[in-house]
Amino acid sequence: MPSRPFLNLGLSSNMSYTYDSARKLGDRVTSVTINGVLLDAKRSYRVGTFSFLATGGDNFRVFTQGSNTKDSGHIDRDAWIKYLGEQSAKAPIAPSFARRGVEVAGNPAKVDAKATVSFQLNKLDLTSLGSPKNTSVKVEFTDSKGKRTVVDTVGVSNGTAKVAFKLPADARTSGTITVKAAPSGTTVTLPVRITNPNGNGGHGNHNGHGDHGNHNGHKGHCRMAPLA
Repeated sequence: MPSRPFLNLGLSSNMSYTYDSARKLGDRVTSVTINGVLLDAKRSYRVGTFSFLATGGDNFRVFTQGSNTKDSGHIDRDAWIKYLGEQSAKAPIAPSFARRGVEVAGNPAKVDAKATVSFQLNKLDLTSLGSPKNTSVKVEFTDSKGKRTVVDTVGVSNGTAKVAFKLPADARTSGTITVKAAPSGTTVTLPVRITNPNGNGGHGNHNGHGDHGNHNGHKGHCRMAPLA
């Protein structure tokens, strides 16, 4: 088997994901983002975690499919105390309230260029002590050439936001939808494939019908590659 480039996910790495609980077990994760870049199924990733999770604990069964596993020999409690001591010596430590996993109902993996793109974000708020309640989300579309356009700004109620917008007129082939919640900074990144860029409307996106998408319609098919 040909070798694939490795990416080490250290303490500085920022990984987030989206999921849809309505999908079947094993097919619920709809996107994974690492340091703002979507997971590449052609790459191999090295993940640092606790030995309990690395051996499949807490239903992290995919870790058992990995290879070249190594044990650092460190006790997690001691390593964590050491890290906090080193970091607090440089500057005060404050927690991030940005959520790593957000549910997206009606994953817009495939959309019609002329239709309304619609989906619902759930569980945007953390329940941690001191965590702020989100009040709004800003939705941005980035096309395949890197052009960014703010396409929607909506309010958040009880950790839920309903998004609906039209793609920019010059959107072609593919792009990325990025949603950022305020004030927590929770960020959701969704890859999309665009169909009918030169058509004349009429069929809606894959989540609904006509120009009025419905987030309860058919789901996309974006799968997470096994971690190696």
